[in-house]
Amino acid sequence: MLAALRASVARSPRLSAGLATASRPLRNANSLNSDLDRLQDAVREEGQKQQEQRSSAATAVIAGRQLTPWHGFGNRKFISPRDFTYKERTTRPRNANRTRFTPMPPPSYQARAQDVFHKLNVDPLQLATHPLILREFVSEMGMIKGRNITRLTSKSHRRLTRAIKRAKMMGVIPQLSRATEGFHRERVDPFADLISGSARPTQRR
Repeated sequence: MLAALRASVARSPRLSAGLATASRPLRNANSLNSDLDRLQDAVREEGQKQQEQRSSAATAVIAGRQLTPWHGFGNRKFISPRDFTYKERTTRPRNANRTRFTPMPPPSYQARAQDVFHKLNVDPLQLATHPLILREFVSEMGMIKGRNITRLTSKSHRRLTRAIKRAKMMGVIPQLSRATEGFHRERVDPFADLISGSARPTQRR
């Protein structure tokens, strides 16, 4: 009986084509999920690498400073005779601790080498419904990180900013906080059961 059924399935090309097309959406969904997971891992690894580089640069700057009470002359500053006294050379000015160095965005050639979206040829605007990828570019208070921190190209950062704003308006990610790791798991995908074929159509009364 099973042999006759297999022979009938093999003889009817329409039935075999229907079975192939029915299993095609499931394969496409699995491949899409694997690609998104790969992209998420790449974004996370690049963020960790940049954070390690910033921390190593900060430690190098701190280690290079000389622990001495003497301080040099400022650049493009007028020097008076009293500036050569011991008191002036050992007393720090009042605004010395207030000066901050703002890191600049990377140049174009360096940004293209570090940009994950540019290397993988992915449009960030299409990732507006994926909170686990967008959370890597949002601070703890929900603010979008600048290009001096993300190290992206100007085009990718502009489209990523648009995607984050769109995701906030749709409710995909929080407005004033950062999406947690379990935020994506709590969201129910209504098409997951339909793709797997386990859902049944609801009957109206």
